[in-house]
Amino acid sequence: VLVGILSNAELLLSASGNGLPERFERPLRDIERAGSRAADLTQQLLSFARRKSPSVSRFNVHRVVTDGKELFQQLIGAEIALKTYLAPEPVFANADEADVGRAITNLIINARDAMPNGGTVTIRTEFTQLTASEVPVDGEPGSYVRLSVIDNGLGMAPEVLERIFEPFFTTKPVGRGTGLGLSTVFADVANCGGFVTADSQVGNGTTICVHLPAAEGTGKTEEPKCKHTTRPGGG
Repeated sequence: VLVGILSNAELLLSASGNGLPERFERPLRDIERAGSRAADLTQQLLSFARRKSPSVSRFNVHRVVTDGKELFQQLIGAEIALKTYLAPEPVFANADEADVGRAITNLIINARDAMPNGGTVTIRTEFTQLTASEVPVDGEPGSYVRLSVIDNGLGMAPEVLERIFEPFFTTKPVGRGTGLGLSTVFADVANCGGFVTADSQVGNGTTICVHLPAAEGTGKTEEPKCKHTTRPGGG
C-alpha cells in the first residue's frame, strides 16, 4: 500500500516540470512526507512484533555517533545543543549496527520532546565491566559498551518512569507519539544480549543508558598506524 502511495507521489512530482499545476506540488510533498512517516512506523511495528533476528557484527559505536551527529542536530533543532563525550579508547560492540543507530535516533527524539523550551542533549560512551548485581535479573555479567543519552528537560515522575518501556505507552498528546520508540529500543537492545536502564526526576532531566555487549578490542588503546622518528636538530 505504501509503495503505491509513495511511488505515485514521486511520479507526479517528477512530472511537475511538464505542465503539472504548481498548486499541486505542496499537497504532493505532504503525501510523500506522510507516506515516509507511515513507512517508518510500519517498520517499527514489524520489528517489535516479529522480534527479528538481529544482524550481529562487531562495529565501532563511536562511528555510529559521529556519522549521525549532523542528523541528530537536525532532529533536535537549533534551540537545543548537542554535546558528545566519547570514551578515549575504542568502543566496539557486538550488536546490530542499524538497530543501534535507530535506538540513538529514538532516544534523541524523546529527549527533544522533553525540552520544549530548549536545553542540551548529551551523548556519552564508555566501556564498563558489570557484575551480576549490576545487570538485570536475566542479564549476564561481563564487559559492556554503555551509550547514554542525557537531557536536562522536564523529567518524569516515578509512576511514569516505570512504564516507559511498555509498548504503546506514551504521555504525548494524540498524534504526537505512538509509544513505540522506547519499547522498540528496549526490544532491539535485548535482542542482541544487551539491556537498557533509565533514570529521571521531575525537573532534573532524564538519562537513558543502552548497554551493548562489548566486542574484542574494546577498552584497549589503539596502536599508532605509523611511527615517527625524530632526528637531532630535525622537525
